[in-house]
Formats: sequence, structure tokens, C-alpha cells
Amino acid sequence: MDALQVIFTPSVFGRFYLVAIYCAAVYVLVRQWASALVILLLLFFLLLFFYFEWQKYFAASTQRPTGLRYQNKRWAVYVAGEWQALQSVRYYYRLPWLIVLRTEAYPSHKCRLLIIWRDSVTAEQWRKLNIYLSV
Repeated sequence: MDALQVIFTPSVFGRFYLVAIYCAAVYVLVRQWASALVILLLLFFLLLFFYFEWQKYFAASTQRPTGLRYQNKRWAVYVAGEWQALQSVRYYYRLPWLIVLRTEAYPSHKCRLLIIWRDSVTAEQWRKLNIYLSV
């Protein structure tokens, strides 16, 4: 197989999805709880969780992977301006608009989930990525 290199762009769909999930949680809280104090406390924690999730997945961070490469039968992830070798890459979850990969880093054997949204890559890269991962 030829080499595959995919660089991720920021995903609009991923941001919308996260906001929609938290809006649904707020709606459920407001509908289920009658006490204003309980609602305010839970809303505070929801906003706090939302902030940390947003920072983790969408803020400009040097520790967040921004690319994936397959070359010479080896996978690598692009983090902090350099390619880091991976020991294994497996599907964790796959939907038509989302791929979640379970990656294991080479020296540390630390497992991470890599989320790839459909709108963060081109159509050709998405097709090739699905082909390479299913082999």
C-alpha cells in the first residue's frame, strides 16, 4: 500500500455535537429539578465540564494530535510538530461522520483515543483512511 498522511483541520461538526450534548443535559436538568439552587449548582458543574471538554478537543493545544500517517507498515501520529510512532491503531468506534481510533504509543504503551470527524479531512482522505484502517 502507498503511504497515507492525513492532517486534521478543526471540525465544525464536532463543536456542534459537543454543544448539542451539553444543551440537552441542561434541558434535562431544568425540566427535572424544581429547586433553583440545585439547578444553579448543576449548571455550574455542567459549564465547568463543558469548558474542560472544549479545551481538550478543540482548543489550540500542542499536545493534541493533528495528523495520522501510515508509511512502511507503521502508524504515526502528528503531535507538537513531530511524528511519533504508534505501536497499534485499531477502530474503537465508527460512524458515517466519525471515526474513533484506539492508539497505543510505542515507547510508553499508553493508550489514547483519537477522534476524527468527517469534516476535518477531505473526502479522498476519509475514503483512504477507512480503507487503510479496515485492512
